[in-house]
Amino acid sequence: MNTVSRFALPAAALLSLAAPAFAQDLDAEIVRNPNDTVTYTVDLDGPPRGMSFLLTSTYPTFPFVRTPFGPLFLDPAAAIVVGQTPIDPLGHGRLQFTFPFPLVTGTRFYFQSFNIDAANHLALSGTYVSCLTQDFAFSSNPLPPNFGLVVKGYADSDDISARYRLIGQPGTRYRITVTDAQGNQVAQREVQVPATGNVTHLEFDRAAGLQRGHRWRLDEVSRGGVTERASGSFD
Repeated sequence: MNTVSRFALPAAALLSLAAPAFAQDLDAEIVRNPNDTVTYTVDLDGPPRGMSFLLTSTYPTFPFVRTPFGPLFLDPAAAIVVGQTPIDPLGHGRLQFTFPFPLVTGTRFYFQSFNIDAANHLALSGTYVSCLTQDFAFSSNPLPPNFGLVVKGYADSDDISARYRLIGQPGTRYRITVTDAQGNQVAQREVQVPATGNVTHLEFDRAAGLQRGHRWRLDEVSRGGVTERASGSFD
């Protein structure tokens, strides 16, 4: 597991290398570890035997900025390159970063990537992901109840997909409710933490109707009623 690269540099310095010649995708996962750290894993797709660079920022740009290399979803004044990885012969790469949980809790990180192929063609990814992690309560058994949220956005529409990684006591039931700007319910799903473990997942795919700007609310549902644990918006 790696921490952020010591070679971090302004993203703008790498946006003038060459014209784009291919598309690129990326996805991410957040895992809260028992040693009170959080690991971000970013999977990148690109040209076989090429090189992928990962950009990050705590600020997005919507609508995205159109560039000769594809859409830029991150604030160009704040984005930096935090890592690089070769793309294997099958077109895949991976980067991992681990931070102390208190350092990153409640902070949303946005990731986008770009690739360089053997002919020095460069292209920004047509997708981005944002990552958020947060505790529900101060307790441990072995981890406090908490969640990690990964949102994936696309250049060709305002649709998004969202994945929650939920940690709670066995049998805990969680409900996610999504509403639009007018407060109308767009989607709602429930999931129960299995008796065999304290980690479960709840996913909304791209067809679920979620869009940028929609709000989400995460509730714990019990016989005593409904308790809000977290809320936010899909930026």
